Amino acid sequence: MKGQMFLIATIIIISGLFFVRMGIRTPEISRQKALLEMNYEKEFFENMQSELENSILFSANEKNEITNNAFDFMNFSRKKSYERGFILKTFFVGIYSNHSANSLLVTTINSMGKEINVSLNFNGNKNSKELEDYERWDNSYQFIPGNTYWLNITYDNSTRNLSLETSATRDNYFYYFDLSLVSTNALHRQKIEKKLNLP
Repeated sequence: MKGQMFLIATIIIISGLFFVRMGIRTPEISRQKALLEMNYEKEFFENMQSELENSILFSANEKNEITNNAFDFMNFSRKKSYERGFILKTFFVGIYSNHSANSLLVTTINSMGKEINVSLNFNGNKNSKELEDYERWDNSYQFIPGNTYWLNITYDNSTRNLSLETSATRDNYFYYFDLSLVSTNALHRQKIEKKLNLP
């Protein structure tokens, strides 16, 4: 009988120590899990950003399709992000500079999950529009190739001034995007502005 009592007491003490130890380790396990999730989100976000830029770069030989391909990739990325429990928001501006036609085609795309007001000011020409989610808006402007112009964009409580250094001998594509990934852990956001010389 004493042996049984000793065995039961031993089991209770060992069980108690186990649960105490687990209680101490639980915050550490939770912290490690959150860290792993954050790293995964960061890598996923950086991959989306890189692939969006690649969709533009790989379309350089199809001048009229650059913006279309970027738009298609944004829609694809948003769907894939949602499947993983993330919300991907993108505001995109693509500008095709045609030096032989002296024209700039400015395409604004709203993929932010809500309606936003967008205002454009190119060389004193001002336009504004309420853009629905997934909506694209095209504006065309005349310019003198070889000069530098500024395009002022206001959207969703943000403002951006894009420098458009045009060429007199080749076409260019300028792009700007504001990319955000929202999760239960954090908000990842990046704004990119670049110029692409077209063949």
